[in-house]
Amino acid sequence: MCSDPKILESRAGFDCGQGHRFRRGQSGQTTVFLALSMMVLICFLAFMVDVGQLVHDRILTQNVADMVALSAANVQAAGMNELADLNEEYRLLQRDLLKWLQIMPYADEAQVRNLVRYFKDWMTIVRELMRKANKFFPEYAEAAAYNTLDWYNDRYGDHFEIVMINHPRPLTELVHTPPVRLFSMYLDEPREPPPTSAWFSKKWRCEPAFKLQAMGVPFPYNDILDKPYMKKVDGSLTYMVVHVRRQARPVFVNLPAFGYDVEIPTINAFAGLIPTGGTIEDGKPEYFARFVPLERLGYGQFRH
Repeated sequence: MCSDPKILESRAGFDCGQGHRFRRGQSGQTTVFLALSMMVLICFLAFMVDVGQLVHDRILTQNVADMVALSAANVQAAGMNELADLNEEYRLLQRDLLKWLQIMPYADEAQVRNLVRYFKDWMTIVRELMRKANKFFPEYAEAAAYNTLDWYNDRYGDHFEIVMINHPRPLTELVHTPPVRLFSMYLDEPREPPPTSAWFSKKWRCEPAFKLQAMGVPFPYNDILDKPYMKKVDGSLTYMVVHVRRQARPVFVNLPAFGYDVEIPTINAFAGLIPTGGTIEDGKPEYFARFVPLERLGYGQFRH
């Protein structure tokens, strides 16, 4: 027990009868400490929110690059399938021409030439369609890429831009297969022979049928089909490489009054795809777009 409470109270800073109390000059220290702790906590929470926003923006930017490249590559795959379909039609025309030339002899040389010209005219039409598809599908692919980018900008704000979109023009390189020799026979100075009868039974009666065969001196017909159906050039690669950038922008939580003044930096994302799965030479329209490493396309320097 305290023999003299006033003396002990003045020396020790507490009252023996009333319990503990702060010394003089220490009042308000808890408030200051709490305020400093709250400021640190707020800055830490702001940092965590901004880091989450940065991760979200990076993932979103990569998704934009992937979707922009995928939409363009899908158009490329459709173009490759169109080329495969047209080339199959070209091959069938060539096959039918060779088959018709085997029906010989023809009455005269003009018949053979007209037949060859008929098939060559159709081949010219198909070849022109292939040329247009090879030329215009790259333009359609690029338009699809920008349309996809516009959709993302409309939804998330005008923060994305295409820095680079690289793809071959034309869609692919095509060459003709080796020339094909055309051979047939025709008759020189043909003359009509007398009819020979043949009998065909029709139910309970027979009727004569006359078959006329041209006669004359056979002559060979030779020609060259110098533009047969087509194939891809060895080493030719159709691809789509896209570089998308998201502009720098303020963070979600920014506290310049507390010395926390930052912004999300510019974010870059890359994507590469190729149409694969089909063949133009064999006429198989089975192309689809597939993601591939940028190193395979020669763009490894654009990796993050």
